Amino acid sequence: MSNFTVIYDTEDWVECPHCRGPINMKVQAEAPPLAPGYDYKPELSIVCITNGESHVMPFLLKMRHAADEIGAELVIGADGEEAMRLAQNVTNRIVTVKSKGYIESILNRVMAAAEGVWILRIDDDEEISPALLSWLKKKSYRSSPLWRIPTMALWENSDQFVVTKPLWPDVHLRLTTWQYRLGWDPKPHAPAPHHTDDIAPGAFLHYKYLLHDYDERKKVADHYESISSGAGHGIHKVFTLPEDVYQRLELMQVNDGSTDTKGEVTIWESPKRKRKLLRFGK
Repeated sequence: MSNFTVIYDTEDWVECPHCRGPINMKVQAEAPPLAPGYDYKPELSIVCITNGESHVMPFLLKMRHAADEIGAELVIGADGEEAMRLAQNVTNRIVTVKSKGYIESILNRVMAAAEGVWILRIDDDEEISPALLSWLKKKSYRSSPLWRIPTMALWENSDQFVVTKPLWPDVHLRLTTWQYRLGWDPKPHAPAPHHTDDIAPGAFLHYKYLLHDYDERKKVADHYESISSGAGHGIHKVFTLPEDVYQRLELMQVNDGSTDTKGEVTIWESPKRKRKLLRFGK
C-alpha cells in the first residue's frame, strides 16, 4: 500500500490512564479524539507485531483482506528492516519497534498507535477463522468492552486442531475497547492486565506447529528460558513442545472455527515420545 503512516520508535507516547483503574463492564465505547492524518475514527483496529520471518507475508495478506471486509485499519508493529519492508505492502500504520526477542516487551508501544474504537490483536502466524470474521462483521463485540478469543492450535494439517487440555480451550484477552488497550506487563508470558469471562464464539487459527518443526520450536523454548527461568521449559513448555509432555494428542476438525466444538475426536500418537518411554522402561 502506498498510503500508510509510519510511527517511529523515538516518538513520544503516553500510557492510557484508563488502564490503571477498575474495569467498568457497562462502559460505552466512545471514540477518542482523531489522530493527526485521520479524517474519521476506525471502528476496529487489527494489530499485529512481526519481525518479518519467511512465513509472514501470506498471513499479513489475510489480515489485510479481513480488515477490508470488516472496514478496519491494520496496524503493524515492524521489528526490523525486513518487517518494515513487508508491512509497507499491506498496512495503514507502521510502528517501528525493537523488541527484546518477545512480543510483550513492545506490546504497549504498538497498541498505543492503534486508532480504532476497538482493538483486536493477532499474532503473525495466526488467521481469523470464518466464524470469528462473521462475528466481527456483525459487530457483536459491542456488548462488552473486553473479549477473550480462543486459539485453535493446528496439528499436522490446517483441517484439525488439538483439543487436549490445556491446549484447548486456550483463551486470551485479544479484543478490547481503546480505553483498555494498554497496561501490559513487559515480561515474557505475563498475564493480561484485565480479565473478562466473555469469550468470542469464533477462534484464531494458529499455525505454529505447522510452520515450525520440533527442533525450531525447541530453540524458541530455549530462547525464552534464557530470558526468564520457567518461561521456556516450565509450565509454558506444553504450548511450545507438546510432544515432550504428551504421548498422545486429541484432535478435532476445525470446520469454520466456531468455538462450539462438536464432532469426532481422533488421536495422534508421538513415535518419538513412545521410543523414549520404551527406553526408560528398560
